Amino acid sequence: MKSGFKKIPKNYEPILTEDGSYTLYSKEFDENLHSTSGADGETKKYFIEDSLLTECNSSPIVIFETGFGIGKNFLEILKNFSKKNIHFISTEIDSNLVTWFMEEYFNKKINLESNIFEDNFSNIKLTILIGDATDLVPQYLSQEKIKINRIFQDPFSPKKNSTLWTAQWFDLLKTHSASDVILTTYSASHSIRENMKNAGWEIENLEGFGKKRSATRARLKNE
Repeated sequence: MKSGFKKIPKNYEPILTEDGSYTLYSKEFDENLHSTSGADGETKKYFIEDSLLTECNSSPIVIFETGFGIGKNFLEILKNFSKKNIHFISTEIDSNLVTWFMEEYFNKKINLESNIFEDNFSNIKLTILIGDATDLVPQYLSQEKIKINRIFQDPFSPKKNSTLWTAQWFDLLKTHSASDVILTTYSASHSIRENMKNAGWEIENLEGFGKKRSATRARLKNE
């Protein structure tokens, strides 16, 4: 069976989703990286449409993503927003996915010599923080004095990666966010929304994608 990819990274298996696009299944986390209803469709719905990205007029637009995975969110930005000045910052615990991504999509073999990978794609700068996000993210954002305009909250589910769904995590993101920030995520869990609220976010219920009934959009409370 064709996998949809030229190569498959170690500890992953290809999954064909219902819209004809492929994702990967992580053996380590025992979870797919995208909805089986459609990897491409989910990406466009939650992180392009729900984030109201076309309405953002900042320059650069700073997008922060929790969970790079196989880079679908970034590829969608590159495809549709190449004329915008964008700094796309992401986190990824598995360095193998980063090296795989660059070879798979850009035919570049890279040697990761630090926990920060950076590359430029026309007007779009890509930064990937590789390792434990709870350590790397506050250090990097503070050092670079970055303010975030859009947050793609897209790690593995709270059951599989609970540390990136806590009130402390959402408070950290709030600290480094611009006033116009919008956070979007596939999760509509009551406990996750409570964590967001406790960290100072206002919640908006959105229609989900595929088999999911709901999704979440959040903005900072006016204080």
